[in-house]
Amino acid sequence: MDSDALDASSLCTVYQPLDVLRLELQNEPAFSESSMPKDDHTLTRFLKARGYNAFQAKQMIIDCIHWRRTVEDVGMEELYRCIDPFDFPGRDGVFESWPMGFHKTDKLGRPIHILSFGAISPKRLYQHITPQEHWRTVLVNIEALLAEVLPAASAAAGRPIRQALIIVDLKGFGLSQFWAFKSIARRFFHVSQNYFPETMGQLFIINAPTSFTAIWSVIRPWLAPRTLDKITILGANQPDQQTTLLDLIPPENLPVALGGTCTCTDATDATSAGCRGDSDDDSDSDSCSSGSSGSGGGCTLSNAGPWMDGRAERRARWLRGEIPEPGVLWPPLQKQEQEQEQGRSVEETRDDDEKMEEAGQIDVDAPVASAGASAAATGTATAAPSSSSCSRSSVVGLPPLTHPPPPAAVRLVV
Repeated sequence: MDSDALDASSLCTVYQPLDVLRLELQNEPAFSESSMPKDDHTLTRFLKARGYNAFQAKQMIIDCIHWRRTVEDVGMEELYRCIDPFDFPGRDGVFESWPMGFHKTDKLGRPIHILSFGAISPKRLYQHITPQEHWRTVLVNIEALLAEVLPAASAAAGRPIRQALIIVDLKGFGLSQFWAFKSIARRFFHVSQNYFPETMGQLFIINAPTSFTAIWSVIRPWLAPRTLDKITILGANQPDQQTTLLDLIPPENLPVALGGTCTCTDATDATSAGCRGDSDDDSDSDSCSSGSSGSGGGCTLSNAGPWMDGRAERRARWLRGEIPEPGVLWPPLQKQEQEQEQGRSVEETRDDDEKMEEAGQIDVDAPVASAGASAAATGTATAAPSSSSCSRSSVVGLPPLTHPPPPAAVRLVV
């Protein structure tokens, strides 16, 4: 449990800047007109990212809303309509060279995000996609966590799930790959810092090679102390790695290559819930366990988890404008937001999750995955789909990048 979790003894400290932040935002049309969730937890995660300085948090929120409306010259909502992070053309080929994906949940109900950096190959990657198109897939992958994955995980757990557990596998990762990866890493950190704060619960870096000491010396200055506290670096001692991961993750939810028992062979729909291995390859009947896509094999590409239940129909309805959000709507969170909008007191609006935290049962040091929020980080005003600038299933057809890269000195707070 983090020392600054919202327990009874710290409510006054937390809610004083929160009240100031709400007052500051009342006169901001950009905030009131946006679909950004206005519950306490969503605002608090921006406060945490700015050291509970309400005025800095306000500016962070306004900047975030502007970014979401203008990113890639089309806005995040339109980008998410154009690119399905779980099923865009050539996705398997892209992920063979840049393996990353959501895969089930840990013992706390948090979604697991696996990134196999040792399998990264920019040369192969750009045979399938341009650097600009790849960056757009990275953006919608980040968006998916808050737009779809966390709301579904919350519904499955029956309580708010506000953060993800991240596993970064560095098996086979070297300095040459890092230098090729560095610019994207900096851009990713910039986006995470400013627009998706407090979404990482824990990060495990496993199979760290000897060269990681030099790599870490470059990355570490980018990270805030709060983020560093959430990172655990494990060397190539496989038994220790497995023990550490299995303490947090059920074996059936952890890929075989990482010490678990999952091969995703229990899935019945390869395109929506389980293995997304190459179905044209008849030489391997169990491509999920073949390990061809980094540390998780087909599990890394599987998307397996509660967020995939009914997803194809849900996304189609969202694209047609029949439902307001692409993710699962979870009534308890929706009710909580409604109660807070009605002006209930601080004591009355504390949700069941906070009360459980006071009893020491769970950690609530994370943003609420608001059911009514498209990408819960901020939100662009919800509207029926307009005439899109690209094919709904394509990563191409959008305007070229016009925004400069982030500054060299960035501070990541996730």
